[in-house]
Amino acid sequence: NREILIRDNFYIIYPNIDKLLLFGLLNNYYTYSRLEKAGKKYGGGILKIQKYDLEEIMIIDIDIIEEKDIKDIIELSLKLINTGNTDIINSISFIMSKYENISLEKIIQNLNMQKYERLGKGASYDK
Repeated sequence: NREILIRDNFYIIYPNIDKLLLFGLLNNYYTYSRLEKAGKKYGGGILKIQKYDLEEIMIIDIDIIEEKDIKDIIELSLKLINTGNTDIINSISFIMSKYENISLEKIIQNLNMQKYERLGKGASYDK
């Protein structure tokens, strides 16, 4: 199991879309990579993300996502919440890859490099 340290400010998000859909849109490798890029790196591998950093994060326009994919993302989000099984993030990311300009393999590679640069040797999302 991973240990995650969370500190300081928390923000409440009131989405105009289904909360489970938003959860899926936020919990995929494409968003993780964007957060790594936008956040500030500090000692000990800490990544600090300010509210204004979040406002700059590009999240896909849901109007281009097919209805079946929206339903699948919602279903996968609920499974992720209920089980905590992080393999589900792979499935959400796979769906998102249809709508992104970079392949899933490439985004995982980029994310691994970003995480490696922040955390050091042994950091990987690759399964």
